[in-house]
Amino acid sequence: MIKAFEQSGGSLGSRVLGALIAGIETGGEAGPAHSAGMLIGGKPSWPLAEPRIDWDEDPIDKMLAGWKVYEPQIDDYVTRAYSPEDAPAYGVPGDQGE
Repeated sequence: MIKAFEQSGGSLGSRVLGALIAGIETGGEAGPAHSAGMLIGGKPSWPLAEPRIDWDEDPIDKMLAGWKVYEPQIDDYVTRAYSPEDAPAYGVPGDQGE
């Protein structure tokens, strides 16, 4: 896990998920993994991301799938929190013109 983390690039979340995958691929825990989660902080005073999957047969793969969708939007959500009028519209209630 350490080697996978240290030798990977990208965001902290991607590196942590890569390390978790490496851990599972090399034997994981004594029993099957049913839950996975991580908490990622940053410059804001709140967590940037807090993905968590509980009681699933493949929690790390599901967390990775969600991370691939959310990661490219993190900066937009921070912008939305500080300055909603400067954030991209995602077609949800409260967006400009919605």
